[in-house]
Amino acid sequence: MAESLGIDNQVHKLLAGYGGEKSSEILKNFHGKFSVVDMFSHFWGLEEAHSCLDPEVPPSRKSKSESEKLRGDGNKAFQKKNLSEALKLYSLSILAAPHPPLDSESEKTDSQTVENGDVADENDYEALPLAYANRSAVLFELKQYEDCLNDIERAFQYGYPESLQHKLVKRKEGCTTAMDSSESRPEGLAMYHAVNPPVLADSNPALPAMSSSVKVAFSPTAGRYLVAQKEILPGEILVVEEVHSRCLYQQYLQTHCNTCFTRCLVPLPCPSCKLVVFCSQGCRGKGLSGQHSLECPVLPALGSMNTCLIIPYRIITKLPFATVKDLLAHFRSEKDSKSPLALGFNEKGVYDSNSYRTVYCLVTNQEKRDSRSLFTICAGAFMLTKLLIRSQRYFVDDSLKPFEPSKEDAIAIGSALFHHIMSDLSNGHRYGELLTSGADGTPDIQNIGSWISPTLSLANHSCDQAVITCNKGNLGIMQAIQLIQPGQEVTTGYLRGYGTQNPSLRKEILTNNYLFSCTCRACTEGWPTFNQLPDNYQLKCSQCSHFINRSDNKCSSCGEDFSMDTLTNLSLKTIDQEVGLAVLKFLRMRKDFNMSTIIARQEDLRVTMKVIETMDRYVIMPNKIYANAKAFLAGLLRNQRDYLKIRSGF
Repeated sequence: MAESLGIDNQVHKLLAGYGGEKSSEILKNFHGKFSVVDMFSHFWGLEEAHSCLDPEVPPSRKSKSESEKLRGDGNKAFQKKNLSEALKLYSLSILAAPHPPLDSESEKTDSQTVENGDVADENDYEALPLAYANRSAVLFELKQYEDCLNDIERAFQYGYPESLQHKLVKRKEGCTTAMDSSESRPEGLAMYHAVNPPVLADSNPALPAMSSSVKVAFSPTAGRYLVAQKEILPGEILVVEEVHSRCLYQQYLQTHCNTCFTRCLVPLPCPSCKLVVFCSQGCRGKGLSGQHSLECPVLPALGSMNTCLIIPYRIITKLPFATVKDLLAHFRSEKDSKSPLALGFNEKGVYDSNSYRTVYCLVTNQEKRDSRSLFTICAGAFMLTKLLIRSQRYFVDDSLKPFEPSKEDAIAIGSALFHHIMSDLSNGHRYGELLTSGADGTPDIQNIGSWISPTLSLANHSCDQAVITCNKGNLGIMQAIQLIQPGQEVTTGYLRGYGTQNPSLRKEILTNNYLFSCTCRACTEGWPTFNQLPDNYQLKCSQCSHFINRSDNKCSSCGEDFSMDTLTNLSLKTIDQEVGLAVLKFLRMRKDFNMSTIIARQEDLRVTMKVIETMDRYVIMPNKIYANAKAFLAGLLRNQRDYLKIRSGF
């Protein structure tokens, strides 16, 4: 658990400084039964922690010289006709160039700093228009005329030299002529294809993001979990929820919009730092007036952290400090006084996905964590609190003037961060982007970040999961991939599942990362992986689920007779025909299926869902055909989302 935070070296250094006996005494103050406030308060009182765990914030200042070097490298690539590399280098030059304050109220920014930390003067801004102008040249060659015109306008806006403006005027005229004469619009470098967002057919009044087909239940062993209230068919949408908080992995900060997470091949810069990009002025305005404004001063340190630390930072900063401080005491009291089933529901009995209450009441598994893990997680919260103070954007008064938080304030926010880190370790999801590129155009889901949503987090794990959970844009989606009977638990999967991972590996991952041992059928019955599953299948008794003997058409356990169709049972012959036909249609479809298909045909979905539903009703599990159909359906459903088509070479 310590390694999953990515700060184990700092923690080891801190404890090593105390020596074995002293460090053991310190760790005794970190126990699953202690409150997060008491543990964080103790940590905040460790003088050594304030020197050893004070996170360094490397400068992310704009640099005229760096911008000029990148532009020079871009020129070399452009001369060699390596347009994709030139576009990348010119964009990096734009990110590095000192940027004047934005005039628009929606994009207002602070004064800029350069290499030496002094406020930039007009001469430092010369690099920005030159970089925009050079990028416009690449865009013109790539026939991206609209983007080219936008960069030309920005070059003019930021002071492109008058002596060179004739070049841009000529290029602008060339764009206009090409756009007027072209019969068809040139293919974009990255074409975004939008799909209608999924919707719930009938939502649960108490849980608006969840279908009325599902309810929340509780048991001392399983905690809160989801149960089907009526029969749920494969493909049925069970949750549509706006993502509460999300963040990009560090390696995607300069390739994807920091606001909407869309990939940017022609990005706009943050005026203050060189670490993030935006896809449009609208997204930049939202970022600079919202989440990014609270992160920009400390992003060099924050962005390099594990996402299980960044998500809590974003959860806390969604609300002003004064608001969070007022809510914390109330919510902690609720956790002690309310029944588990009532946690997260507001005064009107509604589980509001956007509320801080719901995300605060997610499970943390604190009581299952050992002292070293709790100490490490607390260290992460300590470092985040330091960054919040250093940013001078969170601890501010009504006039937005920063102040030094009191010890009480620091402990209040730090203990909340401690709580949310534990919660994210147990409830976080990978944020996926669907894209297609290359010669074959095969779609691929690339994990570019992390996200958390309270309603989706209510589902427990099974290695033979009943639903898939994924993001589709800024929506978290839960969709059935099997037949779920009334009273049956609605389970998701934290792992790749029994088909691709053996029981010992699954047990190791679940025990170490999620702090529980799985008791699903796949684990208790020792189901084999896909390659070892039987190709044939056995039909099951509708009364007791044991197999039906083909020799006498009777159940091997209860003796139920399946010789003839009756009001209560279908005959073995009828069941055999129904299952066989569904299997045959599925196998034929799979044989002819085009793997480069991004959005599946409805007929392919129907055939796949039908074979799963039919085998769920009549066939004993596990078997290979059913497992493959279920995995195939999961892939089809995950691909029913917005996607990006990237031109080859980009």
